[in-house]
Amino acid sequence: MKDAEQRDIPIPADLLARLTDRRTASPMGAMILANRQGKPEGHLLRKLQQVAKRAGVVPEVGSVTLHRFRRTYITMLLRSGLDLATVQRYAGHSDLASTMRYLRPKSAVETQDRISAIVWE
Repeated sequence: MKDAEQRDIPIPADLLARLTDRRTASPMGAMILANRQGKPEGHLLRKLQQVAKRAGVVPEVGSVTLHRFRRTYITMLLRSGLDLATVQRYAGHSDLASTMRYLRPKSAVETQDRISAIVWE
């Protein structure tokens, strides 16, 4: 189960640098996620759906949800080898079993590549 507490989530350093540069270049430190009038974007999900559709990541706009982004993020952290306790903290799960649901077997190609790397190091 996810708690309702606010938490800091790390992002890649290159993304942070790009966001910082964009904010610095904006007049009067404009918001990064703003609408055309410079106000907070009230339709973030709709914007994310459009971007995902244009990028060809999803077949249809309605299949994108904020929770899907969350699930993808958690799965990517686990697959990258980050430990369960750290991912649990970032996800805001109160119990480890909730985080473990995101563990999925790797594909045959991913598994073969990892095994080859171990054997031939």
